[in-house]
Amino acid sequence: MALRNALDELPGVELVDLEPDASRRLRTALKVAQLRWSPNGSGVTSPWRWSRTWSRITQRDVARAAEREQVDAVLQIGDLAIIDAPSWVYQDLTYASLLPFFGRSKHATGPLQPGLTRQVLERKVAEQREFYEHAAGAFAMSEWLATQLVREVPCPVTVVYPGRNTEPPPASSADDERRATRPRRLLSIGVDFYRKGIDLVADAVSVLRSRGMDVELTIAGPTAWPDGRPMAPGVTFLGSVPPAAVPNLYAAHDVFVLPSRFEPFGIVFTEALAAGLPVVARDAFAMPEIVRPAENGALVPTDCEDAAVVADGIEAVISDLAMFERVAAARASAASTFSWGSAAARMRSVMVDALGT
Repeated sequence: MALRNALDELPGVELVDLEPDASRRLRTALKVAQLRWSPNGSGVTSPWRWSRTWSRITQRDVARAAEREQVDAVLQIGDLAIIDAPSWVYQDLTYASLLPFFGRSKHATGPLQPGLTRQVLERKVAEQREFYEHAAGAFAMSEWLATQLVREVPCPVTVVYPGRNTEPPPASSADDERRATRPRRLLSIGVDFYRKGIDLVADAVSVLRSRGMDVELTIAGPTAWPDGRPMAPGVTFLGSVPPAAVPNLYAAHDVFVLPSRFEPFGIVFTEALAAGLPVVARDAFAMPEIVRPAENGALVPTDCEDAAVVADGIEAVISDLAMFERVAAARASAASTFSWGSAAARMRSVMVDALGT
């Protein structure tokens, strides 16, 4: 929706929504018909969105709508349908890039695609490749994904970084001074406790406190604390929080820590930087494109499962007080680079040039 609004604000752009018009009753019937136990043991799920039936419905409805509206070009958020009009797709992940991670434990990837079996995933890989053969172009959210797409697809690929989901809190000299003199408040935000590596962060806090460092961690996003896991001293668990509360969380903390085990992009990293917080992430996926060690944060090794190593990364950031001044000074640049307005303008430019209009 944020991208759509940004596109709508561009001069000379008239938007038309091409939505599958399947009724709610039909969608409910598909969900019920597809009910099954999740392969990862997380409970009952319904992979109806990956069914052949839903693919056919989407293909039919979007193609009909594009023909009816006589559009000049189509921007699809995800590959929905092969149509006659020039079509671009915007993605942070492809099924082919997900395939190598399929079947790992919840600690590695978590419920990335609940209910998705390897057989269905391989079918979706084939369907996606066919889609790209007919696409005018692809917009990748990161260089990491673009590198894979260039090897896999025949259409032109352009990197377009996404915008933020929340606006940064107003710059505060008091917050900047606190961070540049005695940073100790850590923040982790992510829905999936294990896929986002929040378990490592919680354990890293215990390591740091055992080293005599007075640090505290706030965790927001997961709906519940994992069963059987003790709550360590210095950790505050907020559970799920509304988006409107997130800017205040950034303002109240000093360092953002999220060594995600699987992360197609990581918009929260851009939000943290725009709010003036250095970031500790993982040297994997698109995270190195956002976080630059010794400049605006630290990266733990790709396969890191050692809380002590995560603790080392946090300690390196906390001990570099000049970094906080650099990140504070770069807030406006981060906010501008990762904005939906910038993304919309870039997409429009690419599409107009390709159409020759």
